[in-house]
Amino acid sequence: MQVELHQLDLKYEGLKVQDRQAEAKLTASMTAHGQLSAVVVVCAEGEAGRWVLVDGFKRVRAAKRLALDAVEAMEWTGSEVEALVATHHLERSRRHTALEEAYLIRTLQEEHGLCQPEIGRLLGRSTSWVSRRLGLIKELPEWLQDHVRNGTLRCHAAVKYLLPLARAKRADAEILARHIGRLSLSTRQVGVLYAAWRGGDEKSRDLVVNQPMVVLRAREEADGEGADETDSARLLQDLAKTSSLLQRARRTLERASAAGMDPWDRDRMQQEWRSVQAHAALLDTRIQQEMADARPGQEEGGLRAAQGGARGAGDCPGPEDDEEDGAAGAGSGGGGGPCPETGSEGR
Repeated sequence: MQVELHQLDLKYEGLKVQDRQAEAKLTASMTAHGQLSAVVVVCAEGEAGRWVLVDGFKRVRAAKRLALDAVEAMEWTGSEVEALVATHHLERSRRHTALEEAYLIRTLQEEHGLCQPEIGRLLGRSTSWVSRRLGLIKELPEWLQDHVRNGTLRCHAAVKYLLPLARAKRADAEILARHIGRLSLSTRQVGVLYAAWRGGDEKSRDLVVNQPMVVLRAREEADGEGADETDSARLLQDLAKTSSLLQRARRTLERASAAGMDPWDRDRMQQEWRSVQAHAALLDTRIQQEMADARPGQEEGGLRAAQGGARGAGDCPGPEDDEEDGAAGAGSGGGGGPCPETGSEGR
């Protein structure tokens, strides 16, 4: 059915974090192909001709940017609570941020009167998990939440780096947050800036806050100066890091399994693992081909000769902190797994 934009109640729009890049792609798609999937609405109680939007906020914003008057909608015949929980579970295209989960919990509790155990049951989570998510809202200052909601700052970066910076010096955190949004920096880059601010003197901190790209470029140049330039060395480094990451993933899986994984996380895990297996199979085929094509005497002079450059004596590189799981790498002391040669823990 068609629903005109002025008929929509957007009271739940604040439950979702905006993604500028995704919204730009969606707007372009709707320009070229029109609206491909319907938004989900619930009939507003006691208000004829009004509909509460529970899913499809990006599509509605794109429709407004394109000056459309109406959108295709599908009516959810159950309650608003059922619609909110169901769409939360069914939204499999992306991972919800911790702040989005916290906003949903707060809405179910404050607007719909549900208790924490009931919310946990509906979401397939424990009561303690529900309580921790609610605590996140109290912990993050409102100005920092605004950056996350508007899509100018990623939730992980806000919690891990900007929050401790704000506790130490709020003015610096606010200025840096504005720069991060303008430059569209990744979580890893924000981590680099926070480490430079924390370990720097007053002059260095001023440079981090007011000229973050200068700091990032200097860091990239410094990292490149001591790097081995051969592809063989990079390959050995990548393989060592991959091995370490897989060991870390196994330990994390053991902890997650002991705590109990919900069906949605388990399904996503299986999908990601199939992707890893596919890439590993392609790499294995290429490595076997390389070994078969090697001429006599090359084994000792080719890739192995680069091993000294790729890994110093007794040095077992761990995984780089990835986009959303940098804490795990840092928490393991930067090693992340046994050394391939010695079996001992990396430094």
